Amino acid sequence: MSRLLFFLILALMAILVGCRGQKSDAPSPAAADTLSLPAVPDTVADTATVNEPAPPPAADGVFDDFVFNFIRNRKFQRQRVRFPLPVTSGGERRMMQASEWRHDRVFPHEDIYGLLFDSPRAMKKKAYIKKDSVVISVLNAQDVNVKHYIFNKSNGAWMLTALDTKSVREEEGADFMSFLTKFSSDASFRRSHVASSFDLIVCDPDTYESMQGIANASQWDDYAPELPTDKLALITYGGLARGGNERILQLTSLDGAMSSLITFRKQGGRWVAVKLENN
Repeated sequence: MSRLLFFLILALMAILVGCRGQKSDAPSPAAADTLSLPAVPDTVADTATVNEPAPPPAADGVFDDFVFNFIRNRKFQRQRVRFPLPVTSGGERRMMQASEWRHDRVFPHEDIYGLLFDSPRAMKKKAYIKKDSVVISVLNAQDVNVKHYIFNKSNGAWMLTALDTKSVREEEGADFMSFLTKFSSDASFRRSHVASSFDLIVCDPDTYESMQGIANASQWDDYAPELPTDKLALITYGGLARGGNERILQLTSLDGAMSSLITFRKQGGRWVAVKLENN
């Protein structure tokens, strides 16, 4: 009996040692969790940069294409700012370093911005002008100032080369800029600066053909596009003629879905809207 009990104890010990010697190839739950964790960017900004597609090679061909990528692609924007960047505000100038830069959408309202011309001829020549310098001006109705983004093309690449903020009253052509700021933001002022009868061109919704006629000042709001009341971005190609009595504001959207032309003329020392064309 004692011999039988001895052999049973030995068999039990052998089984216990065998179980302890076996190793499992499957990782523990904690290890499995660790191995499956993906790399996560530290910030929201990093996520946006990682997911941004590279701009097309033709981004520098036309300024409109370049600026579209400049405002939407953080990495591309940083590459296209020439640092140290001269920044002037209120007459004081400093040099901004790359570490200070924060993504700038430039256009306060992406759904609408303006192009400014001093004549119909200048507007027609826009596509044919060899441009190596373009200024985007953002009018701020609340602060009555204007911020200029100055772009220059060098070695085939557009670069932001300076920022300049000043009072609208200090602007070249300050009378029109001050007028446009009020025209955009003040409905009462706008109604009083529309010609008693103005030329109107609209698109027939059925035939898509242009219809031309004369409208009364009281009908302006029925046809005119809604203007931003706080800030308005303007793109100027090649500057404006000094002392001119005509300005053409082309309002458009980045996606090209809308386009309107407003012609202003100086009559009796005051600017008034004399023509509206909706396409």
